[in-house]
Amino acid sequence: MPGEEPAVAPATTEGAPEKRGCVVLLLKSLAATKALGEAAMAEVHVIGQIIGATGFSESSLFCKWGIHTGAAWKLLSGVREGQTQVDTPQVGDMAYWSHPIDLHFATKGLQGWPRLHLQVWSQDSFGRCQLEGYGFCHVPSSPGTHQLDCSTWRPLGSWREQLARAFVGAAWKLLSGVREGQTQVDTPQVGDMAYWSHPIDLHFATKGLQGWPRLHLQVWSQDSFGRCQLEGYGFCHVPSSPGTHQLDCSTWRPLGSWREQLARAFVGGGPQLLHADTIYSGADRYRLHTAAGGTVRLELSLLLRHFDRYGVEC
Repeated sequence: MPGEEPAVAPATTEGAPEKRGCVVLLLKSLAATKALGEAAMAEVHVIGQIIGATGFSESSLFCKWGIHTGAAWKLLSGVREGQTQVDTPQVGDMAYWSHPIDLHFATKGLQGWPRLHLQVWSQDSFGRCQLEGYGFCHVPSSPGTHQLDCSTWRPLGSWREQLARAFVGAAWKLLSGVREGQTQVDTPQVGDMAYWSHPIDLHFATKGLQGWPRLHLQVWSQDSFGRCQLEGYGFCHVPSSPGTHQLDCSTWRPLGSWREQLARAFVGGGPQLLHADTIYSGADRYRLHTAAGGTVRLELSLLLRHFDRYGVEC
């Protein structure tokens, strides 16, 4: 009802740590006739800022926000969602954003009164982002200036996920390079060795060893008509010691039914995997009937840095 200020904080889930943020809004509620012959529509103008957040275990925080309304509400000006900058407190634990909010709504009823929902994230020195908390608060229904404290929470997950969050965090981040690519076609003139000499240049950052990089491969053939056919899948782990390594990666391909094998022999084609992660995940691969393929040779050089900071000897 008008004049009553709704609750400003949601109930937190049991066992979830509670953290606090602060939202400041300046509100005006106006009713006017938009044009001759149109019914009068109430207007709500929200002007304010997301001041900042405090009480989080991590520093270097930023906030993603959005506004949610009922179907009867119309946004006349402003944007429904946004994101603050990252702030690392130099004094105390209060991260200051001073992020402006300027929204203008029109409505014919009070159902679906605006709610502001928030996501607070932290960012580490490698630029990796990790969720710190969710929260929401109702926009006050009385005009004037209001200072709101919006409590936040985050899902705990299983004990394995809690351990992974504590020791691994946001896992691996690719700092430079591309995650996938394709070589050129090579037709051997002498012997049966196809040479690609395709370069790989990747730079990763991580705080833990879980999820160590794996290289997965697909080898294809191309006939004189330009038609391509799968010859084999394979994967290998990137070595965990610095230096230059020569790797031989064995490949395989799905056999399929006898009809598919016959079609492959006379027409080409053949069965392929629907999901690429089956190549390196052994969960469903044991069900497949496969045929051995050839071997792909790789040469990888590794440089490791700062692993000693996390108790890993290189």
